[in-house]
Parts: sequence; C-alpha cells; structure tokens
Amino acid sequence: MKLISVVHYPIRGPYGDRTFRGNTSGLLVKDLLEFYRPSRVVDPMEGSGTTGDVCKELGISYTGLDLLRGNDLLDPHINQELRADFIFWHPPYWNIVEYSKDIRDLSTEKRYENYLVKLLQCYRKLADYLEWKGHLAILIGKEAP
Repeated sequence: MKLISVVHYPIRGPYGDRTFRGNTSGLLVKDLLEFYRPSRVVDPMEGSGTTGDVCKELGISYTGLDLLRGNDLLDPHINQELRADFIFWHPPYWNIVEYSKDIRDLSTEKRYENYLVKLLQCYRKLADYLEWKGHLAILIGKEAP
C-alpha cells in the first residue's frame, strides 16, 4: 500500500453518521490504520464516530473524545494519562461550519488569530498523548464548491 497526501473517496463507506456535517470517509481512516497497524487509536474530535466504527471493525483499541459529549481537548485536566500509537484528528476549519454555540468550540472562534492559537494548543496536547514512534494524522479537507 502506498500513502499519498491528497486523496478523494467518492463514497464514505458504512462508518459514522453520514448526516453529520464534516463526516470523514471511513475508507480514509481504514486505509491509514491498515497501513500503520496501530494497537491503540485516539480520535480527540470524533464527531460522528467514524474512527470508532473503523477501529471496532478492525479490532483496534479505541478512545473517542468530543466536545459535544463533554470532552474539551483544551481542558488541562482531561485525560492526562491518555496514550496512543495513532491519533486521527479532524479539527474544525475556523468559521466554515459552526458545530455548536459552546465558546470552547474551535468553530465558534470569531478571530482567526485566536483560532490558530487554540489549534496549536490542541496540537501540542495531542503530541503529549502520542507514544514514541506513534503517528498523528491530521485531516484538512476542502470545502465543496
């Protein structure tokens, strides 16, 4: 299998809630997990649950977090012991889709500079969760025309 940095999946596969705005193709997640073969996966902004569905199918240990279920990645007390050898992160894209009215939600940040600061804080926290020689995959999508 060869990985490339720009991908397109015409179908999303049977993973997650496809009605959730921003739902990732489970086929992308599956390709990444089959390539890296992790033993423990974390998705810190799991949204519709796609990564969890793929991990369940592949028999991989999984922890999913999401602000919509009370897990604020920027909370300094959350999951201090969380460790993984693969993290899949699909953060909100500043002001394209507002996922909630919660001021902690990155998608509600009004100033781009503040969004970038919070995004970097999230990235640093995820780096702390990552096992030595683990992998962090960050999905950055393109809004449909």
